[in-house]
Amino acid sequence: MNRWPHQQRALSEVLTAIDAGHKRICLTSPTGGGKSVTICDVIESVVQTMNWPVALYTNRKMLVDQLSDTLMDHGIEFGIRAAGEEDNRHLQVQVSSLPTESSRVIKAAKWQIHGNGRPTLAIIDEAHINRGFTAKAIAQKHLDSGGLLLGVTATPIGLSDMYDHLIIAGTNSELRACGALVSCMQDGPDEPDFEAHKKLLAKLR
Repeated sequence: MNRWPHQQRALSEVLTAIDAGHKRICLTSPTGGGKSVTICDVIESVVQTMNWPVALYTNRKMLVDQLSDTLMDHGIEFGIRAAGEEDNRHLQVQVSSLPTESSRVIKAAKWQIHGNGRPTLAIIDEAHINRGFTAKAIAQKHLDSGGLLLGVTATPIGLSDMYDHLIIAGTNSELRACGALVSCMQDGPDEPDFEAHKKLLAKLR
């Protein structure tokens, strides 16, 4: 699959940041910029070059399903750490539900975080909404084990307590230039003339 220039730059800058020793990286790109594809590229590169486990976290079943479909489309073998899913915790890449991690790792201590103490790449999708206690606790466990944290979001606001290195992968102008975003024709009714209605009501009174 061909990549847009901003996606190629995103992968390159994430890998450069990892090589430079950054541990808390935030990757941002506008909606429609293909962040899920970039996530897959990062996962493939980390697995191939570093042989690390990868945990991809999100907070809703719909997003677990969407990310799972994207990884399948890219031929990435993975397990799902979520309620009602088959237990494939032995696989190197996992799509993880934060509510399930909260229940089984944080509260009940039935599971260890993915990687079992090995350095692991923890990717938090929709990072702007996944910044509560569970996300921070899970992230810290990975960091304490020598791992890396990568937050991905279109809205990198209020995240400085979790991430300290920002990568801007594409702007709206770049996305329009490559065709990721396209112009649209908008039709709508004329604005009502309320002044005329006011005059008519005044006469009726």
